[in-house]
Amino acid sequence: VYNMFTISQVMAKNLKSISSNTTIKEVAEILANNEFHALPVVDGEKLVGIFTTTDLIKYLLEQY
Repeated sequence: VYNMFTISQVMAKNLKSISSNTTIKEVAEILANNEFHALPVVDGEKLVGIFTTTDLIKYLLEQY
């Protein structure tokens, strides 16, 4: 099964990205309103990281 598909066949193509100064609230809204579990973090044209639902959960847990 693993050899039947390429990454380009199964990857998400309707991408959204965020910048490093996007607020946690904005990121939470994007993740909640879409079927994304991760968002690329792009500053200018440079990929600087990736923000995941796990990152959001860890942040929220730190607040309590």
